[in-house]
Amino acid sequence: MKLVDISVNKPILMTMVVMSAVVLGLFSLKDLGVDLLPEIAFPVVTVRTIYPGAGPQEIESLVTEKIEDAVSSVSGIKNVLSTSMENVSVVIIEFELGTSVDVAANEVKDKVDAIKFTLPDDAEDPVIVKVDINATPVIQLAVNGDRPLEEIYEIVNDMIVDEINRVQGVASVDVVGGKEREILISVDRKKLDAFGISINQIIKAVASGNIELPSGKIKLERKEYTLRLKGEYDSIEEINEIIIPSTTGKNIRIKDVARVIDSFKEQRQLVRYNGQSGVGVFIIKKSDANIVETAHGVNNQIETLKKRLPPDIEVATMIDNSIFIESSIKDLVMNIILGSLLTAFLLYIFLHSLKGVLIVGISIPTSIISSFILIKYAGFTINFMSLMALAISIGILVTNAIVVLENIQNHIDRGDKPKEAAKSGTKEIAIAVLASTLTNIVVFTPIAFMKGIVGQFFIQFGLTVTFATIFSLVTAFTLTPMLASRLLAKTSHKENILTKFSKAWERFYVKLANIYRSAVGYVLKKRVVTILIIIVIFFGTMLGLARYLDLGFFTKSDQGYFVIKVDMPVGVNIDQTDEALYRIENILKRHRNIIKSVYTVLGKTTGSIFSGSTEGVDVAEILIDIGDKENRDISVKNFSESIREELVLAVPSATIGLLDKNPAGGDAAPVQLQILGIETEHIVEMSEKAKNILKGFKNLVDIESSWEVGKPEIIILPNRKVISEFGITVSQIALVLRFSIDGNVATQYRVGKDEYDIRVRFSDSDKNNINNLKQITFLTPVGKVPLSELCQITEGKGPLQINRKNKAKMITVSANLGSGAIGNTVAEIREKLDELNWPVGTEYFFAGEEERRAESTDEIGQALLLSIILTYMLLAAILESFVEPIMIMSTVPLALIGVIFGLILTNQQLDIFSMMAVVMLVGIVVNNAILILDYIHTLRTAGYKLLEAVLTSCQTRLRPIIMTNAAVSLAMVPLALGIGEGAEMRAPMAIVSISGIITSTVFTLFLLPILYFTYENWKENRKANNNFKSIKQ
Repeated sequence: MKLVDISVNKPILMTMVVMSAVVLGLFSLKDLGVDLLPEIAFPVVTVRTIYPGAGPQEIESLVTEKIEDAVSSVSGIKNVLSTSMENVSVVIIEFELGTSVDVAANEVKDKVDAIKFTLPDDAEDPVIVKVDINATPVIQLAVNGDRPLEEIYEIVNDMIVDEINRVQGVASVDVVGGKEREILISVDRKKLDAFGISINQIIKAVASGNIELPSGKIKLERKEYTLRLKGEYDSIEEINEIIIPSTTGKNIRIKDVARVIDSFKEQRQLVRYNGQSGVGVFIIKKSDANIVETAHGVNNQIETLKKRLPPDIEVATMIDNSIFIESSIKDLVMNIILGSLLTAFLLYIFLHSLKGVLIVGISIPTSIISSFILIKYAGFTINFMSLMALAISIGILVTNAIVVLENIQNHIDRGDKPKEAAKSGTKEIAIAVLASTLTNIVVFTPIAFMKGIVGQFFIQFGLTVTFATIFSLVTAFTLTPMLASRLLAKTSHKENILTKFSKAWERFYVKLANIYRSAVGYVLKKRVVTILIIIVIFFGTMLGLARYLDLGFFTKSDQGYFVIKVDMPVGVNIDQTDEALYRIENILKRHRNIIKSVYTVLGKTTGSIFSGSTEGVDVAEILIDIGDKENRDISVKNFSESIREELVLAVPSATIGLLDKNPAGGDAAPVQLQILGIETEHIVEMSEKAKNILKGFKNLVDIESSWEVGKPEIIILPNRKVISEFGITVSQIALVLRFSIDGNVATQYRVGKDEYDIRVRFSDSDKNNINNLKQITFLTPVGKVPLSELCQITEGKGPLQINRKNKAKMITVSANLGSGAIGNTVAEIREKLDELNWPVGTEYFFAGEEERRAESTDEIGQALLLSIILTYMLLAAILESFVEPIMIMSTVPLALIGVIFGLILTNQQLDIFSMMAVVMLVGIVVNNAILILDYIHTLRTAGYKLLEAVLTSCQTRLRPIIMTNAAVSLAMVPLALGIGEGAEMRAPMAIVSISGIITSTVFTLFLLPILYFTYENWKENRKANNNFKSIKQ
């Protein structure tokens, strides 16, 4: 290989080339952003339509179904989900991954525009929005102080929101809780009727009297003046004096029919931090902004703001996602360093040379740093997956350096000069190194190009390993031999503590190698028995132990906080919900020794990408922070479960859910059972049966159904015949009712730079009385008519919302996992569901985490199959044989023995990380067989007999096999130990890799010699028989 010769003969040239790669890598690293996980793009578009005054059934039939029919023909759709609730229709269109969300949104808009004319006249125009899950809350703040809530709210809006909005990377700042000022015009219905005017006239009068408008320019003498009408309200008194036009000609003022009150908006959200009322601030980042950089900018701005805020105002950070990200990245980097040190120690034991360790110590960082060039070019970030890839790569990178270095050292010890040893030693092992490197590349390439969520998740992992492996191959053929030719010498015999230990190990290894040679000779005589034993162990493990594996999707990290989700019975008011929250907060006070802070939000809960947030006075969330892992003795999971019973008993009327924060995003329940059908009564019946089945599982908690009937309603049914006779429309009635009850923001009241809504509505006594509601009058061409003559008014109950999926009605039954793994639990649930008698047209599906787990398992299974096929094809091409690659590949399944034992013994789930490690093992475990087989070929070419070649190759290659596999395993030990933030995600992959490497190595050392010897012996015997036959003839 000319590349090796050039590297050894021109060391300065090679040094400059290497330094150039390192410098470019360092500059690339400097420019890389930092994130927790790779960015995942969900192409989702929503269509939101407001239809005032309509109930869920009307919304479904008049709006939702029409939009669903229109958008269903758009290409690339995966699912169409919808929710019809009071006043609002929301249609969510989920596209196949890889679909351009911009193109999809335009297509959806075209389809919706085409059917807008078929929607009710009173419905507002549909609003199409592209969902961006990467625009996530970065930081959540709690602001409180020793002053009224309305003043705190003003301070937040005037001083905090504007300043944070200026920070680079911030998309928006949402404020929750507090009291917002509002000018309320509280109308007296009886006075309104007495004067013969309508609420619409008041709204128009208030709006038209508040105006500031440029009126053009005029010239006076030699100057030009701008003419501006300044007609904005300066005081509450001015609003009281507004004249309402009437047909009688009498001057009727606002104060004659209403009271103008400097008040606050109706409070439907409350925030408390550690029991003290305050205001919540949610800081949302832009979709393309880096979380860590944005959070740093926000935190710096907050520190600056604190110096200007009043002394009693406290700004507490409840959630800062950048802290966990930076801690996880830091711990992962430390794991990489620790793994490298363990590997270096191993190398010294085998190589007996600090210079050899130095060569590897230079080669590995060079490969890793150089890979940042391609990482930056690919548009990746420094995140959990890319750093995990580099951590896993350490052992793989060391493998190439070890094999080359160990062979060069052998040549030097045999008397070759360092330069010649570097050349001949590298060339001699080149095919084996090339083959093992290419197998790693072909294994990781399918990982990088998987589809679905798991494909987006692991693309950075697969390509990062591939980049590092490519650079390690180049380094192994250039930098390593160049350094070896200058630094290596014959093995030293000087005595010191390290050399004594190393020599002791060498004596042990020599004995081990001799024992191994003898053992191989023995199993070659007992080939059938040995193969049968291996087969029994393999199938015994697969059939006997595999069923005890826990099947999961994504191992959640202990981030130090969890959420208590509270759903009160429908129909409760804000005071009842608040009273329930106080009871829960009092329970939490008993655990002050564990809990650092409690952040309560009433009126709003977070959700998943598809469910979105929920708002209402009957819902709430309490965020519990118990601090960093190193400062406590209990996990989030164990603590939350320990208080579950107390919480349920404290508020028996509420549904209490305990949710871990998922690093992959979203707080949706892991078990989501969707029941679909045409007939509502059928899916309601089956959802109740399914709910009862879930209640039978002891490991399932927080079981809920999306179907809720029971919200009290006052149903107003228009008599269309009577309405038409009076010359008015249903739309007019709906608007008057809406203005009267909910009110209408007629205009704004400006004070300095602040603006406050001026709302017009009936007084509380008028709007909260059913009899007064009936007496609301409408001005018609034939006179005043009360609502009771135009409509039928009844009380009833109706569904809170109607959900649909792909045009079928849907009810979702959900549950959280108290213990166990989702895959195993769902399998048991499925068995029981299949025993039910399902009505025709009614079916069920598992959604959410289980759906993603099943899809990911299929994708990883395909990647595994493709990796095996590509590896075989590569080996066949390199070895120029169809049979020998089969021998090598037969060692791959043996890794599963260790995988199963490793997961069961460490109580880990078989999740997407551990499944990915199984795919990785294909590229790692075949390297053992390649090393043995390659040297057998060398010895056979040199004239060795079959048996001697097999035994000598096994004995000689035992050292590099132990070295490489031990190096790979030791590099992953820190990851497997599960130390530091985010360790829960790292450990499964490392455990699977280590356990799989151990078992596959042990079995390969015996199975491959047996298979090769048997095949070659058969070939020789057949050849001898053919020669004997030809002689006889």
